Amino acid sequence: MNDPTYLIEFIAMAQPNGGPSNQGLISFLPMILIAIFTALSSRFLAKDKGRNTGAWTIVGCIPMIGFFSLILLVGCSCLKTKEKLDMLLEQHDK
Repeated sequence: MNDPTYLIEFIAMAQPNGGPSNQGLISFLPMILIAIFTALSSRFLAKDKGRNTGAWTIVGCIPMIGFFSLILLVGCSCLKTKEKLDMLLEQHDK
């Protein structure tokens, strides 16, 4: 332990700024940005189609599942339009 080469090697391995590294957070940044994008896209699509916005936003936040939620929301029917069509059909039948 008192060997000076050990101390020099230990200092050489230290971070240059002396503080903790932010490399771990930076590596998650693309995944976080994609999760935010899919969550907001899911929210706006769900609101436009008359679906539960809170549930679809949470599902959209989950990595990799968020993309599938977008595909499902694009393909699902619009509840607002369905209600209007049902109302028109009821009026037409009377």
